Amino acid sequence: MAKSLPQSERTSLYQILTYAGTIPFAIGTVCLAVDIRSVPFLGGTADAIGAYGLIIASFLSGAHWGLHLHQTSGWSLFLALISNVSAIGLWIAFLSLAPAAFFIVVSFVFVILLAIDQRLATDGLIRQQYFRTRVVVTFVVVSLLIGSGLMV
Repeated sequence: MAKSLPQSERTSLYQILTYAGTIPFAIGTVCLAVDIRSVPFLGGTADAIGAYGLIIASFLSGAHWGLHLHQTSGWSLFLALISNVSAIGLWIAFLSLAPAAFFIVVSFVFVILLAIDQRLATDGLIRQQYFRTRVVVTFVVVSLLIGSGLMV
């Protein structure tokens, strides 16, 4: 019988999906760079990038909501509040701001959510490996959003 690799040596599903999540941001940025302003079935390129950013930031906020459900410490109230404020605030920003301005706002929220994850990792509430993945992906996504914002 074949011996399986330890978890630390396997590429985990969350890492694959997390890195794959950067692809729509990259494709959108490339589209803007080559002056493709509209994508069939998706509409305006900048709007598609913004909507995807809204979805991903809301998803990350939802992950914090999920952690809140399993906490009894001071983290519980904070995670519950920040997850709702960030998701609703981003939705309002998406509906009311021009794409370039929204890209700045959602980038700021991605950095705030990463800072929260850093504290959660320090407190042992999320795995260090997950946090390291988030650092890399957040850097990539924020860079792509800034690049996109400069092209809209």
